[in-house]
Amino acid sequence: PIALPIVVSYKMLTDKSYRMTTTSLFSLVNCATKKSCAEEWYWQDVGLLNKLWILPSAAAYIQKSADGSNNETDTPLLEYQVREGYCGSATQRCILKSLGYPSNSIPDQKGGESKPDLWCEHVKQIAKESSHDDDGMEIETTIVRGGDVTYEAFLSTLRQGLDNPHCR
Repeated sequence: PIALPIVVSYKMLTDKSYRMTTTSLFSLVNCATKKSCAEEWYWQDVGLLNKLWILPSAAAYIQKSADGSNNETDTPLLEYQVREGYCGSATQRCILKSLGYPSNSIPDQKGGESKPDLWCEHVKQIAKESSHDDDGMEIETTIVRGGDVTYEAFLSTLRQGLDNPHCR
């Protein structure tokens, strides 16, 4: 117990790599604890969420009442990722559920690297395997990567998707 502060002090004075790593970690932790994301303007803002849920593109994610009407008891077909690293499979499940596929016919969420190119093809494959030749269902996927386009182009693509009731 008494030797630990002495060893840490010695390492800080003599080892540049240790000093830089410790300083970086302190800075990271200090920044992370300054402001909670729950204090940010976008954190589950009820007004903002209400604006989004009334858009035509959101209708596909709301389970309708038995009579087909919209009312306060409608429930979202969205599911959250069960933990970090499950975002790709959670997104895939939400898209397929919005197209009418029941939860039990869709692969469970799983962790791992998100590979949009692969799961876009998987969504198409599931739709093709479950559709009948006569219903003419066609799914088109587009991946918009933030690093490949300007911020304005990225926002424009999101807005176009929100305006399109057929877009997921």
